[in-house]
Amino acid sequence: MKPACHPSGLYLPDWRRGFTIGELKAMFFRCQQVRHLESRLRLAERDLERLQEKAGELEKRCAFYRRQCTLEARYGLLVQRVFGDLPPGMTVNRERSGILNTKKS
Repeated sequence: MKPACHPSGLYLPDWRRGFTIGELKAMFFRCQQVRHLESRLRLAERDLERLQEKAGELEKRCAFYRRQCTLEARYGLLVQRVFGDLPPGMTVNRERSGILNTKKS
């Protein structure tokens, strides 16, 4: 049996009373809202996965640079021990991997 139109809304034979226009609008709005929120949830989950991957990559980079910093600090201590206190006017040329240069002013 088809639902009949009721003057104040929609009437279904199995229901005790018909739905008012306001109730029908509210149900329709609610269905649309659920669909919209589900799609936003899917987008948020995708963004979360992408950001977690990026955070993992950044943690790997951080660990690499931390190791590099430690190694360079050890190398710096080694250079300082080898060359000791440099005489005035002498510097270590970092571009040429530890070659001493005389600075002329």
